[in-house]
Amino acid sequence: MKSLPVVLILFLLGLTGCTHQEPTVFAISIHPSNSQIMYVATMKGVYKSRDGGETWEFRSEGLSDAHVLSLAIDPSSSSTVYAGTFGDAIYKTQDGGQQWHSANIGLKGHVSVVNGLTFYPKDPKTIFAATTVGVFKSIDAGSEWVEKVGDMESVYTVSLVFDPENSEMLYVGTSGGIYKSRDLGEHWEKKNQGLIENEVGSAMSLGVNSILINPKQNNEILIGTSLGVFKSSDGGDRWIKMTKGVDSRFVIALALNGNDLKTVYAGTDMGIYKSTDGGESWIPENRGLESKVIRALALDKSRPEILFAGTQGGLYKSVNGGEHWTLLKGFDQSSVK
Repeated sequence: MKSLPVVLILFLLGLTGCTHQEPTVFAISIHPSNSQIMYVATMKGVYKSRDGGETWEFRSEGLSDAHVLSLAIDPSSSSTVYAGTFGDAIYKTQDGGQQWHSANIGLKGHVSVVNGLTFYPKDPKTIFAATTVGVFKSIDAGSEWVEKVGDMESVYTVSLVFDPENSEMLYVGTSGGIYKSRDLGEHWEKKNQGLIENEVGSAMSLGVNSILINPKQNNEILIGTSLGVFKSSDGGDRWIKMTKGVDSRFVIALALNGNDLKTVYAGTDMGIYKSTDGGESWIPENRGLESKVIRALALDKSRPEILFAGTQGGLYKSVNGGEHWTLLKGFDQSSVK
């Protein structure tokens, strides 16, 4: 197995070493058709909410001690959830988190760290996983996985997203920039013009942690990277760095307001930033945030003024588009129901 980039190892270890009373939150997943159902992954385990984050239930039975880094709710079944871990690959639950089982055939012994998961829009049984040794694909709801690295040079993959207008097209963020596939991962094109000056030795030069595609203009893409936010207006052929307000922050998460596609949020190592002009300029939105190392962001699609931020010091919620944040409580194992 290939080694992890040093900067990412340090970032992850920094998160798990938190001494706050509230646990580090690594991932947030809101069901796409029922925003009352949410799952979050913390350093204590996985929690579930049935009321939009007001109350939480501990749901980690069957999970190993490995931290969960990524969560994905099956869009066709709110009871089916996949968890990518730091050290024990992928787990799956089919009963809303009551019991988890490993889903590692084709992965175990080859892959241990899973940074991201996404579903093929035409068939939720087809899933893609971003791992430390490349992209993996399952066509049978996680029963078995096959490698889809192809001609990638940077196999440490962090994030992946489908083009909202072309379900055969997939973008993957790696430790060495971004790749694009037009055939569900069979072949990959490197798309680093404007991102990386010298491609020689670029496999560990720029971590692409988050990818956002405008659902109405699919050539318009924003990426959050280890060197800030970049924007492309031509489907990734060329990138321009967005320097106004956010500059070279370590950007780990991006979130888009589905009702106002010019409004974007960036979670960084120095707090949350908001743009109202499609990423051209940014302002900090940290009022109420005691912990400013952001690990995850999620919006309520039915009410996009409601946001959740996973931080080094717990889960925060905003009900006014990020203008003010409130720390949510209830993340202890006694909340099992």
